[in-house]
Amino acid sequence: LTKIFILKQSRQKRLGVKMESNNTPFFSIIVPMHNAENYIERCLQSLLQQTFENFEILLIDDCSKDRTAELAQIYQDKDRRIKIIKNLENLGALQSRVNGINNSCGEYLLFVDADDFVSLNMCSGLYTTIVSSHYQDEIILFGSNIFPSAPPPSYRYIETISPVRFRGAEVCLRITEKNWSFWGKAYRRSFLLKCLKEFNNFFPKVPKMSMAEDLIFIFFISIFCNCLLMVPQKYYYYCYNATSMTHNKKDLVTIQKNICAHRFAIRTIERYMFIPQAKDNLFFLKAKKSLLIRLNQYYASWLYAKIKLLLIEKKDFSYFLHYLRLLKYRRTPRFYLKLLCYCITCGRLKL
Repeated sequence: LTKIFILKQSRQKRLGVKMESNNTPFFSIIVPMHNAENYIERCLQSLLQQTFENFEILLIDDCSKDRTAELAQIYQDKDRRIKIIKNLENLGALQSRVNGINNSCGEYLLFVDADDFVSLNMCSGLYTTIVSSHYQDEIILFGSNIFPSAPPPSYRYIETISPVRFRGAEVCLRITEKNWSFWGKAYRRSFLLKCLKEFNNFFPKVPKMSMAEDLIFIFFISIFCNCLLMVPQKYYYYCYNATSMTHNKKDLVTIQKNICAHRFAIRTIERYMFIPQAKDNLFFLKAKKSLLIRLNQYYASWLYAKIKLLLIEKKDFSYFLHYLRLLKYRRTPRFYLKLLCYCITCGRLKL
């Protein structure tokens, strides 16, 4: 009987079944939520039906104004692995994730957006990978699917991942080449807490951003990562939503927020060269150059969207009419250059 009991315990531990003597979860799954009533149930069902059961789910409610918190409470009443943390004010996705990190208990952390979902074998597959590699990896990067499967042709997504391990200075380049989002990775909690402390020292206060928050933080922690494992399994389903803030180019307020976010991200990435671990790191310089090129491309696309919306759809020429009036008095080459720059940048660049 004793032998049978020991074998049963061993099998439970191997499968990730929660043991009575140890209530510490192996994974903490952090889900920031903000007005996600149409998607949160799908997300939670994919998490609660995992074949691996030793995890906790931290739902960070960022002051939702719809039924998101109510739906989350219904699921919490049914499953004690769910914890709901409510922000006192709207903090944005990055700070919501930070709150999740600070309240987590798992040995490894996973991040899932409320409008996405995951495969049912994600936790079991990652657990097997982590244990078989003797817990040496600080970040495990895995593949992702896009849902629905036919996004716009111009929408770039991450490539297929080959199974490989990187160490030391090369890690920052390899992460930014593949996926600079929070999701699609498992992080060792102790490593992430150490990076968070360094990040807070480097940025005492990060403004709430509409996008590019993931890039700023992921590129930062990649500089400190000593061991990265990439696995080809596609556990994550990214749900493309053309009306989301990330893709919506029809709303002027959203466009302006995204322009400001990309401008801040560009300035922030430039500052990373002063981090001691980044100095004389050729891989960092290559990754930084690649990121800045892509960021400037996105920045230019949002500027173009603003110009198109103002001039073509809204017939609004007010942002450069002031300069046109001055043509009566000033007709120097320098003035025409100032007018051109002002118009192209929608009034943001003033020479």
